[in-house]
Amino acid sequence: MKHVHWSVLICTLIVIGIVPVRQSDATAANALTYHNPLAYIGIDGNIYVTDLNSGVGTAITNDAQTTCPDGTSPSVDYKRPFLRTYRNIRWSPIGGAFTFGLYSDLSCQSIQASIFLEKSNSHTQFLTSEPSNDLNGPSNDLSGVWSPDGTQVAYMDGDGIGVISLADGTTHHVSDYGYQPCIGEGPGIDDLNTLYFDERGIQPYQDPTFSLDWTEPGFLVPLTVYDDTNTSCGGLALLDQNNTVWKNDTLSSPSVSPDRKQALAVSAGSKTQDSGYALTTVLIDLASGKLTPLPFLSANDGPFVWTPDGKQILYVTVELNTHRSDESKVSLWSVPIAGGAATRLLTRVGFGIGVITPSPDGKGAAFSLVTSTPVGATRSNPAIATGTDHIELLYVDFATHAVKRIALGRWPAFGTGDFTVLPAKQSQ
Repeated sequence: MKHVHWSVLICTLIVIGIVPVRQSDATAANALTYHNPLAYIGIDGNIYVTDLNSGVGTAITNDAQTTCPDGTSPSVDYKRPFLRTYRNIRWSPIGGAFTFGLYSDLSCQSIQASIFLEKSNSHTQFLTSEPSNDLNGPSNDLSGVWSPDGTQVAYMDGDGIGVISLADGTTHHVSDYGYQPCIGEGPGIDDLNTLYFDERGIQPYQDPTFSLDWTEPGFLVPLTVYDDTNTSCGGLALLDQNNTVWKNDTLSSPSVSPDRKQALAVSAGSKTQDSGYALTTVLIDLASGKLTPLPFLSANDGPFVWTPDGKQILYVTVELNTHRSDESKVSLWSVPIAGGAATRLLTRVGFGIGVITPSPDGKGAAFSLVTSTPVGATRSNPAIATGTDHIELLYVDFATHAVKRIALGRWPAFGTGDFTVLPAKQSQ
């Protein structure tokens, strides 16, 4: 979809129900302002904005429906519990706005993936969408990422990398680089029962936690790797507007530093005797592709998360209870990127920690904690999960290790500065 302007599509999208319902007559009286805002997805599937002192906060969407317009269950009910599924919250690096994704079963027959922009003290803006009749199609990975200066949003689709100018709404695609970027199998089962797998990127989902990032030297993209017997997402490439800067078929699960000049990743070496791979955590210089091994970080403890100052790395360990995996000991740790002793920030009994987002002031981090096991689910086969999880958002203070409960929900993402929210229109 080349050279698309918002105004061309927005009217049609409102009619068919893609654009989230928002308050049309919101005034200063019902607008709420949050400092260092925290956006997240509530247990009802809608997007909320809050801060550390405001509890549940304010819903900006209210249409994560659980049934089709005719009252029947969606055809993809086994795959996604909400007719409209929100995900992929990404804040602007300069604050004041974030993007989010919407996967919408328009007619209970097909999927439409879209990206929206939420700005402070403003209504939701549509950015782009991609249709897909296949649950494993490329549009399932549609996710907006911000340019370093906060003026553009990029995404990966079947045509490559699309770049949207926020100044005029036009879109262009970067050049074809002559090889196949990995779109993957989509985000996997996007329900509360499988939060841990969905957010941590554990198989059988092919690394859904990463599809594209916009770094200082260019775009960091995942590649398709052809093994002896199958095709999977593995390998990374750094692209600029004109060519491939470097690519490496052994890298996966990157985490880009706050200055966007480095990334942590997992490097797969030679095959081991049990048909696996020898995995190593490495630091990538994104401009050159040079790798520096970090032996003090176990590859099994990723994905890794940087603190805002780029000096500490957060990671998770799990002491698995083989009899009751939801009674395992889950710990959150911090370690200097330069090496040294790791600090245990907290330990909780539960199933696992999902997304981790450090606060802008660097004093702590919010995260999602799964504290019960999906009935019938296993770490190797979460697709058979049934039942209900208890999933909550917590915040840990790095200095005191005190833990604060924020709300029930998932996929937390901190923004910077002040953010004014116009509440979603009440459901009819």
